[in-house]
Amino acid sequence: MFALIRKDLLLHKGAFLGFGPVLVIFLSWLANQGDSRNAFVVFAAIYASILPMVFIAREDKFGAEPFICSLPVTRQKIALAKYFLSWVVAFVFSIVGFAAFSVFAPEAPLGFWSVGRAGRFLLVLTLCLGLMLPFLLRFGWLGMMVGLVGAQVLGIVALLITKAFKGSFRPHDFFNAVSNFIADSRTVLGESLFAVAALIAFCAVNFVSYKIAVAMYRRREL
Repeated sequence: MFALIRKDLLLHKGAFLGFGPVLVIFLSWLANQGDSRNAFVVFAAIYASILPMVFIAREDKFGAEPFICSLPVTRQKIALAKYFLSWVVAFVFSIVGFAAFSVFAPEAPLGFWSVGRAGRFLLVLTLCLGLMLPFLLRFGWLGMMVGLVGAQVLGIVALLITKAFKGSFRPHDFFNAVSNFIADSRTVLGESLFAVAALIAFCAVNFVSYKIAVAMYRRREL
């Protein structure tokens, strides 16, 4: 697996050097705006998760996928390497963004770091990578485009429904309910048990996503 990860790092070295600094500068600029800490965690996780997905999509766009699958390794190991590297890349760039927010924070720098925000960060990153990676491995560049267009279409539909019901239906109420559920669970369980429960849920969701990705990737014809 680590040989595959090394191959990906060498293959995408130029993209890392090109997109990486841009993402760091953007996250630093976003941190300097002094917006809500929780909102910054969400945006940082989303933007950091896009970076490894772009790398995987580039392999398909430039025809590298047939060569990768011709190597003497199973597709399961290829998928595992891509999942591992995607999480490492997204995690590292998110931490860089959090460090930037700590530097620009008007209050105590360490006040940004908490168990609650760590749980929110893992939730958003798990949703982004867990939902998109199976489609990326199965459909490549097309899968990423369809996913992004689908997200925009869902946003438009939600906006139209909101206007049709004249404010009686608000999509962000769902996200507020999820946030309240997480906050209530944290209060009931306490910091330690909440951290353990969040870690178990995080591992379970990613394991299911990985298994789905492997099954879909095996059905891909190159």
